[in-house]
Amino acid sequence: MDIRTCFDKEVGPFPAGISISDLMVFDKIEEFIRSDRVKSACGKRLIAIVDASHDPKILAKLKRK
Repeated sequence: MDIRTCFDKEVGPFPAGISISDLMVFDKIEEFIRSDRVKSACGKRLIAIVDASHDPKILAKLKRK
């Protein structure tokens, strides 16, 4: 996944005009947790690219992932 695309994704708000149930709150929390995990993985990938930027072979390998 492209790093920029990864960081551009956001967890959306609750739908307007309806009452929010407990299940909806738990689902939203789960969505935030998933989003956090994905963004953490993207951030680690970005850090690895920056760290490897001095070595063209390592950098090329990371960009293919």
